[in-house]
Amino acid sequence: MALSKEKLGLYNPQKPMENRLTDMGPRHYWQYFPPIIQNNYGKWKYHEILEPGVLVHVSETGDKVFTVRVGGGRLMTVEHVREMC
Repeated sequence: MALSKEKLGLYNPQKPMENRLTDMGPRHYWQYFPPIIQNNYGKWKYHEILEPGVLVHVSETGDKVFTVRVGGGRLMTVEHVREMC
């Protein structure tokens, strides 16, 4: 039986953990944040409830982020989410 010589390299039975990929899984949540959230992470001064389900978060730099709370089903399309917002 031939050893693997592909992109992961040779497998060495004496050192089975050598060149092993261990960081497999979902990507870190940080890269999915919008830039305004990344720049103001942990720097929020206060939030106001404008009306039931609508909040505005104000950061120390003066940036504002609006949050809309809605109820929905388990599976929703992007179009449905946009209609609710």
